[in-house]
Amino acid sequence: MIRLPRLLDAAQREKARLLPVKLSLHLALSGLSTAEMLLPPDAPEIALRDLVELYDEQGSVGVFRVTAVETDETHARRVKLTHGLCTLGDSVIPAQGFMDSVAEALARLLDCQTIPMWAPGDVETPDDLTVIFATEYASLLDALNALLGMLPEGYALDFDQSAMPWQLHIRALTDTPFCEGRLCRNVGSVRHQVDGSRLCTRVYPFGAEVDTGRITLVPLTGSDHLESAAVQELGLISRTFQDDLIFDVPTLQSVAEMYLSRHSEPEITTVLTAADLSAATGESIDCFRVGRMCRLCLPDMGLTVQHRIVAIDKQDVYGAPGQAVVTLSNRMKQQSEEDEVAELVRLVTAGKLLGGTVTTVEERNYAHGTYTAPVVHYFSVEDWAALLDARVTFFVPAGATIRDVRVDGNAPADDEWKPGAFSLMPYLKRDELGSIAKGQHAVSFLPYGSSASDSVGVTSTVTMTVIEKTTT
Repeated sequence: MIRLPRLLDAAQREKARLLPVKLSLHLALSGLSTAEMLLPPDAPEIALRDLVELYDEQGSVGVFRVTAVETDETHARRVKLTHGLCTLGDSVIPAQGFMDSVAEALARLLDCQTIPMWAPGDVETPDDLTVIFATEYASLLDALNALLGMLPEGYALDFDQSAMPWQLHIRALTDTPFCEGRLCRNVGSVRHQVDGSRLCTRVYPFGAEVDTGRITLVPLTGSDHLESAAVQELGLISRTFQDDLIFDVPTLQSVAEMYLSRHSEPEITTVLTAADLSAATGESIDCFRVGRMCRLCLPDMGLTVQHRIVAIDKQDVYGAPGQAVVTLSNRMKQQSEEDEVAELVRLVTAGKLLGGTVTTVEERNYAHGTYTAPVVHYFSVEDWAALLDARVTFFVPAGATIRDVRVDGNAPADDEWKPGAFSLMPYLKRDELGSIAKGQHAVSFLPYGSSASDSVGVTSTVTMTVIEKTTT
């Protein structure tokens, strides 16, 4: 027996049971799951943003929110619903940046909810994985997706909506086969697609625009492209990409290598009509679940597929219980070229934080200067695994001002430094590969007192967030 949908109030108390003429589900590994139900004219009133808990033969599939209601001349209603995760789209995260563990980052984001419907749950990422998160004003849902894009492959959201506030988990997906499909048993039809439209064996990557053009691989490799070993099998297939947030050649190389790794094999999608027989057989291998690995054995086609279930569509939950269209893929999600490259940049940045110790280095300075004799604060960038951030704060006594600031001879915009603190990162001198140069750097201040000849004391602190190299 499949439970009927429950119409809930804001506190998740049941207001009514619904008896839909038809209920369809689209359950997705990435993005928002959706549903649609057709209600008869005598069904209870249902309005936009109402909450409804939906069920299939496995039990609850989650609490969904009504996003559209369409009424025809017979007063029957077609109701469209989106998974309750969509409520995060109601909140905006202010512009901010932080570096933290994944669990702390998730908690920070959920703290930005206007109405706290979600609470952080289990986070199964490695304890030493730290993320650098920065965003302008953005939808909280978009910010959460950006956080997921910083994680290595193999993580997905999981939900517990049994009580308020709902729990939001980040789970590690297992690669162990969970279910199995066979023709004439639990699989009716199969459509197997091997798509080579995005194959690439040679990539020409470009980073941010600089005085001489765009950053390329030439200073590091002597070539403007990378090739994968798959060129021997697939031939030469060239692509290009560019990203304005890549400022150094080593990062460009890492992103290009990951891009080639993803696109050196075709995208494989297998769509099958299947029947969930687990209730009858008691066997877990007969139960299809989004996110689980599925082995599909097709001896007549000479094919054995073992890929992850990325979507399950059920056209009529009550009219055809257990019947579904199951989509397997070797890609967890489909992305545009721009979104994929942005994700790879985030992954490379996050990857720098694995296996190293994040620490803070402070260098303080106090000196007197005049309008014609600037105060110079020297500080040193050591041979760390990575310099994640460098900021300066400064102040002068009451009655004095700062007229000009320079970082390694570069002049930040006045409105950037005038608050008395700003990031040094965009202005630090760099080596021939675009990486921040090791050794001495300087930030200088031109103070001004009651006259140009007055000596003014300037207090400044440079704070650098770094990853120390691991020692064995």
